[in-house]
Amino acid sequence: SSGINAEWPLRPGIQELSGRYRITHGNQPTIAFYTLLNAKEVVNCADLSEDCTLLATGCQNSAVKVWSLNNNKIYKMKDAAELDSLNLADENIIDMIMDDKSGNQSLTLHGHVGPVYDVSLNYNKSLVLSCGFDC
Repeated sequence: SSGINAEWPLRPGIQELSGRYRITHGNQPTIAFYTLLNAKEVVNCADLSEDCTLLATGCQNSAVKVWSLNNNKIYKMKDAAELDSLNLADENIIDMIMDDKSGNQSLTLHGHVGPVYDVSLNYNKSLVLSCGFDC
């Protein structure tokens, strides 16, 4: 025997605690932990939306990445030529400015020329504010 246990059982105290708390629609945790596995860049900062459906991260490589945490797609804005033709007074303008063909589980935004030090999602998740080395 090599002495390596293929199964890693939880310590008895942790195993007992894991069964005590049932997460349901009416009984949700008050905190959430997310781990970015296999991140290609160093993550300097992060912000979680109030409803825990979006995570924005600011990276060392000057990118801002927005992640969907509930499998809903994230859409890019249409290009400037398409936006010029829209009626700004339309009540559905927010939906109209999005490019329906661009939906994905995450969105990478480029615009900084140095590391991103802070990100913030607004209350309705329509905007991401970022601050970096160049601000």
